[in-house]
This record gives sequence, C-alpha cells and structure tokens, in this order.
Amino acid sequence: MLMDLKQFSLSVLLFTTMELWISGDETLTLYS
Repeated sequence: MLMDLKQFSLSVLLFTTMELWISGDETLTLYS
C-alpha cells in the first residue's frame, strides 16, 4: 500500500511538472 502511494505521488508530481513546463513553454513562445 505504501509503495503504491509513493508511486502514485511520484506520478502525479511528474505529470504536474510536465503540465507546468509545457504551459510555461507555450506562454514563452506566445509572448516572445
């Protein structure tokens, strides 16, 4: 259970980071 929770948290963190990175990249491209 604990391992699943840790894996889940890591996946969410990675997904969020990618979403922010892609959004930030699009924003930079839009305003440059």
